[in-house]
Amino acid sequence: PGYLRDAGQKLLALGQPEAAAPCLERAVALDPQDSAAHEAYGSALVRTGRAPLALAEIESARQLEPANPGYCRTLAEVLWSLGEHGRAVEAWQAALQLAPGDAATLYRLGQAHQALGQPEQALDCHAAAAEHWALNSASQGPDGTVHNARHAAARREAGRAALEFGQPAEAAHHLAE
Repeated sequence: PGYLRDAGQKLLALGQPEAAAPCLERAVALDPQDSAAHEAYGSALVRTGRAPLALAEIESARQLEPANPGYCRTLAEVLWSLGEHGRAVEAWQAALQLAPGDAATLYRLGQAHQALGQPEQALDCHAAAAEHWALNSASQGPDGTVHNARHAAARREAGRAALEFGQPAEAAHHLAE
């Protein structure tokens, strides 16, 4: 079953979710305790337009491995795509409980707060993500470029959220860094 999961994950990485889904479905059937297979199968289902079916797979992965923040993030994205914004925010917050300070989760949670008209929470999340990426960009060597780009994006989002929250000085601070 592990080889089917691995093949399905490789197909997903190659952008072929239609080909990945049957491999991953079979992997889950052969080993229902394989949380990674459930998560990958859920991802394939989402990418093939079957988000409602994906939800059960992602929730299975989370039940099998509740301490995995990646499963919380995937669950949040699926819930968001289904319009279940409150539950999605809760899932991103659960991911942060498991991996405090994860910049990518903070950034995505900030985007969610922004979309939901919650600029204060968006500002907090984006500012924290920008700070994390700024700290890591200097120490990443060749990967520093990626962190710099992420840091700049998070600064822009923090600045935008500060403006929406009515804090022009805070916005200027984030946009001027």
